[in-house]
Amino acid sequence: DGIRWRKPRLGLFDVRGRKDNNILLEPARGCACFMLDEGETDPARRFKAPGWVEGPTPGKHVPGICHSADGIHWTRGEPLVIKGMTGRVCDTVCFLRDDQDPDPRRRWKLIWQDYAPGNKPGPEGVRHKYLAYGPQPQRLTYSPLNPIISPNTGREQEIHFLAYFPYEGLWLSAYEFGFYHPNGLGIYGQYAADIRLMASRDGA
Repeated sequence: DGIRWRKPRLGLFDVRGRKDNNILLEPARGCACFMLDEGETDPARRFKAPGWVEGPTPGKHVPGICHSADGIHWTRGEPLVIKGMTGRVCDTVCFLRDDQDPDPRRRWKLIWQDYAPGNKPGPEGVRHKYLAYGPQPQRLTYSPLNPIISPNTGREQEIHFLAYFPYEGLWLSAYEFGFYHPNGLGIYGQYAADIRLMASRDGA
């Protein structure tokens, strides 16, 4: 019901001699955004998630799309290609199939964060959020409007987390508005945050 939750005992990963845990084995490591693709016709690819896959250089992993039939046992897929991108995918924030978008070229959306210089007192590098979209989950285009949200354009000093979802013709995002309370604790002060809401009419 989305209210009462439990951790399943998957028995897949041995930790200190016990498998009584809910840890997923490789290649699910690094997957932050598991999703069920209800439009997928291949049963083996019903579940998708961004993760780390084998890159062109042997032994070096790059961002890619993993897939699964049951959401538990995962297979590494193809490397992620983002046309027009010059930076990197640091941490994936949101990954979804967006059937609300009228443009099929923007059916799949990926949002990630990477560090860029800040313009306020605090850490030198702060998290900015970036968007890519495309007709296929592993073939995307870097949005020309990036970053879609940055602490440099608002009053916040940090934006750590973000949720993104289409809703009745709008695109909504709840995000963490972070700041440092100058009370002498920590390097920059004591970190504090609240959750705020932003909205978009085009998802970009």
